Amino acid sequence: MTVSDAFGNISEPSEPICIDFCPEIELSNVFTPNGDNVNDVWMPIRFKDVTLNQVRIYDRWGRLMNESQGEFGNLWDGNHFQTGQQASEGVYYYYISYDVLSLTGNETIELTGWVTLLR
Repeated sequence: MTVSDAFGNISEPSEPICIDFCPEIELSNVFTPNGDNVNDVWMPIRFKDVTLNQVRIYDRWGRLMNESQGEFGNLWDGNHFQTGQQASEGVYYYYISYDVLSLTGNETIELTGWVTLLR
């Protein structure tokens, strides 16, 4: 948006303005579940106007390490979800399904990538 006065002066453009919902999600690519209460849980750096459907974490051999739904605040704590054992340091593949909120109806987005676990 810009503003002009009676003399024809035009302002610099403002930051973008969002009329509908303004969805965003930003994920970190490293977390350190070592018990120091700093970065111990893998979760989004920020998220807005999105709802989580499902997250699945796989190790390099394709074994399911974690599966959860409904809560962005704790995608993975670095433990195997069935045994509770700590996962090894390394790179893990993730699949996330989430809904983007909209006035015209929600849209489901699938996101995949890699996260590194360091202890």
